Amino acid sequence: MLLLEGNDMWVNLKTSFVDIDELLLFLKGQKFSGYLQFEFADSRCALFLQLGDVVNGLVALEEERNVGSRAVKRILVRSRQDKAGTIKVTQLPLQNMQFLSEAYGLSVRLLHKNLSSKYSNLSEFIDKLQYESFSGCIEVWFPVDDKHGIIFIEDGCTKAIMTEELLVDLKEGKDSQLKFAESFVNRAQRSGVQYNAFVEA
Repeated sequence: MLLLEGNDMWVNLKTSFVDIDELLLFLKGQKFSGYLQFEFADSRCALFLQLGDVVNGLVALEEERNVGSRAVKRILVRSRQDKAGTIKVTQLPLQNMQFLSEAYGLSVRLLHKNLSSKYSNLSEFIDKLQYESFSGCIEVWFPVDDKHGIIFIEDGCTKAIMTEELLVDLKEGKDSQLKFAESFVNRAQRSGVQYNAFVEA
């Protein structure tokens, strides 16, 4: 699970100690924009907040990524019941949270695992997915510097690319955005990345 870096307000909070409902009530009063990241034994999760309101949730399991209102409910129930989890609260500008929440718009399941750009050209793979009107995402790992990225694709069109540092919304199709997308894919190919493809569930 990849999220944008932001201002970490609290880290390593314990679900055994923190009342998630009280925390969300406090953040609503603060008109907080950002995310709560949860670590459990079998999953990583996030609640996305805009101006204090929970607008999306993400549950990341090994072979699937679930989003939306069902994911929100699942996270809240888990955080109330599982006393062995941890919470990190990270603040981000409202616009970044709007982009982030929208990017994670599809629940997906694993389609291809541990592909390598050495043997499966990433650019050609994306072209194939676009031709097939694929909806889902490609999670990319740069082993040299241990960096990650995600390419979000919907109906065959690349709609966004995200790294830890930035999220580029490609829907408008501006020249600068398209050049960034092309340079990201080319850099990934040259770097010898590994990647997983997730298809809409």
